[in-house]
Amino acid sequence: MALEAPGCTGALNIGTGTETTVVEIANRLARCAGAQPRFSHGPAKPGEQRRSSVDPKAAKHALGWAPEVPLDAGLARTAEAFKQAR
Repeated sequence: MALEAPGCTGALNIGTGTETTVVEIANRLARCAGAQPRFSHGPAKPGEQRRSSVDPKAAKHALGWAPEVPLDAGLARTAEAFKQAR
C-alpha cells in the first residue's frame, strides 16, 4: 500500500491504537489455541520499555488505512492459520 501511495515516505505504525500488554496478547492467543499456560511477569529491567501503544493516524492519513478487524478476531484468524499450516 505504501509503495503505491503518492508522497508516502518513512515508517508507518499499523495497529489498533489501543494499548495492549504483551501478557494480554499472550493470554488472548493462548485462549485462541485452547491452551491454559501460566505466564510470569517480572519487574522491568533498567532501560526496558514499559509501555507501548501504536498510533495508526499517520497510516490513516497517508494510506486511508484504519483497523477493521478487532484484535481478538485477528488473533483467532492468525492462530487458525498456524494450525492449518502444521
